[in-house]
Amino acid sequence: MARPLKEINWDYVERLVMAGCKAVEIYPELGINENTFYYRFKDYFGESFQDYHGKLHSIGHGKIRLTQFEKALDGNSQMLMLLGEEWLGQRKQSEQTPPKDSQVDNENIEMDEKHKLRQRIAELEEELDNKSETGSEL
Repeated sequence: MARPLKEINWDYVERLVMAGCKAVEIYPELGINENTFYYRFKDYFGESFQDYHGKLHSIGHGKIRLTQFEKALDGNSQMLMLLGEEWLGQRKQSEQTPPKDSQVDNENIEMDEKHKLRQRIAELEEELDNKSETGSEL
């Protein structure tokens, strides 16, 4: 006689998948092995875990967005500010992303090169002035 199937709370499994949990994070908690999980998942939902996972995880993202949106509209000022910053780009000027280090380095190198060129031009002009004062050939 076969052992009875272990009871699985599929609503809970759906919530875990919506939260982004992978199969390897779910089946140990259910107390079943990997193959049993995949087989029973497909039997219950009618499609493979991999196929269904993407759909459920997207639904989870949508529910989070909706909850954030509703909280913002209900007067949660922090959520309203967060969504304004993220969705509408309403960051304070001081919070704007600073330039990348490489961009700053490139700007500093360009300034150094310009400074060196100005110094060299000044040196050459000084040499030219000295030669013209002494009457040396150029």
